Amino acid sequence: MKFAVLSKSSLLNETYFKQSQDILQKQAKDDMSAALSISTTRLLKEHIDTWSLIWQSGFTISRSLAPSAINGDVLNRTIYYVLCSTPSPIYEFKIDEAKRSELNQSLFQIDQCYESHSTL
Repeated sequence: MKFAVLSKSSLLNETYFKQSQDILQKQAKDDMSAALSISTTRLLKEHIDTWSLIWQSGFTISRSLAPSAINGDVLNRTIYYVLCSTPSPIYEFKIDEAKRSELNQSLFQIDQCYESHSTL
């Protein structure tokens, strides 16, 4: 069953509501079972590998000793916190391959910030 945007009328339809609830409960149980079956070693390795890929930009921030300077460690902690708290649709289990490919392509766009004269 494919879900559309839930309207008030569809939520009032008891049959539709019950079917939706059953499907979501089964999906939640299946997802939780899959997550709990991952070994801690594998989970740690996947976590490290994923973050290693994220930080492969080739860009670094020099350490500043100036008072109140925001250095790379603070920026990295902030980015890490934000990214860990944000779900990523590319890792959804129920996504079709066309959408996964489209999302994957969007991750590798050249932003062209160094296309003209140096700003550093």
